Amino acid sequence: MRVTLFILAASLACSSGNRSTQSTPPEAAPPPATSDAAPTKVDDPNAPLPKLAAKVMRSQMARHGARINTLQWAALMLNHERTKDIALQISTEPRIARPTAQDDTINAAIPMKFYDLQDELHAAAGELAKASESKKTHDIKRAYGRLTKTCIRCHSVYTRTSERLSPEAQKPEDP
Repeated sequence: MRVTLFILAASLACSSGNRSTQSTPPEAAPPPATSDAAPTKVDDPNAPLPKLAAKVMRSQMARHGARINTLQWAALMLNHERTKDIALQISTEPRIARPTAQDDTINAAIPMKFYDLQDELHAAAGELAKASESKKTHDIKRAYGRLTKTCIRCHSVYTRTSERLSPEAQKPEDP
């Protein structure tokens, strides 16, 4: 089974930088279902993910959770500069690459809906950064709402796969 180096490089690059300074870590989304089977292109969000893909997704969701918690308070307190900075971090974060038609990498095992939502998230975060720069409260509210809607829609896809996890599959891997 081939593994896309981009996933690993992006995951490591993102997890090593931009650490949140918040005092309590956010609750991470439940891990997605995993499988050791060779990846195949999936359109079913309920299909189990290969363990490596689940690990990358879990890492990305934890990072997003930390940023979204900080972003929520920055937007609520109308701290325009901080809101813009966090929104820019989200909008410029490396993305998990969409699989190509002939792809047999881990990326092909991630439901295609995830890639659409990932693009929506980046666009919504860019819109929020722009709105924060303008300091127009109405625009910030609308852009933050769009970003939050995207998060909720993604969680409905992402967490659906984890609802069927066995207790054994939910145990964290040894480092």
